Amino acid sequence: MPKELRYLKQKSNMAPIFKPDLINYNDLDSNINYTYSSNYIMKIEPLDRNNYNIDVVDSNNDKLLSFKDYWEAGSGVLIRKYKDLELKFKNNKLDHSNVKIKMGRLMEVPQELVFDNKIGTIDIETYRSSEASGLMSVYACAYAVEGKTQTYWLGENNLLTGESLIIQMIWDIFNNRLTSNTFYAHNLGKFDGHFLIKTLLDAGFKVKASIKEDKTIISLRISTLLSGPKGKVGKRK
Repeated sequence: MPKELRYLKQKSNMAPIFKPDLINYNDLDSNINYTYSSNYIMKIEPLDRNNYNIDVVDSNNDKLLSFKDYWEAGSGVLIRKYKDLELKFKNNKLDHSNVKIKMGRLMEVPQELVFDNKIGTIDIETYRSSEASGLMSVYACAYAVEGKTQTYWLGENNLLTGESLIIQMIWDIFNNRLTSNTFYAHNLGKFDGHFLIKTLLDAGFKVKASIKEDKTIISLRISTLLSGPKGKVGKRK
């Protein structure tokens, strides 16, 4: 971080710092405001109502740096520019900066050479079952592993509800010994995941979810049942 930031973070006479070691003086002839401290002098020259040139000099009057302040009228926002740096203050507090931080090079980790084929995919299809409320319901779902796909359709094999489709699919995954697989679900984070969580919890499954701060679902870990739920489908686990 540039050492000049210690000066650039100081507030101007339009946003004063209340410290005992600072003295403000206004030259009426030149209309330049001087702010003195034990380490530097800040000369503030108004160009117009909202723009200011500021020079920072040391006790020997050697210039340390120069920058410009611009006040956005009526917003309480100060834009401070120094070379290619820009700082934004809101209500006398630093709100944003484009300061670049130098970091060491990150070491690239070699890719793992072990091929993991214990993966699969899951998808859920829905339709609007109520135009008035916008309620969505499941009418089909499927999973695929190693090129083989198993589909579930509403009304087939005595599966009369969207919930029964999801439960049947999960039980089949358990019964086919696919529990060590990782399944990737299309639109899990914002849509399909909510159908899975509610249906499986209501049916007695244990579901552990990883969720981001914006409530996007990242992953689900579904546990088998110790005792089957009411209306369970498939073998008890």
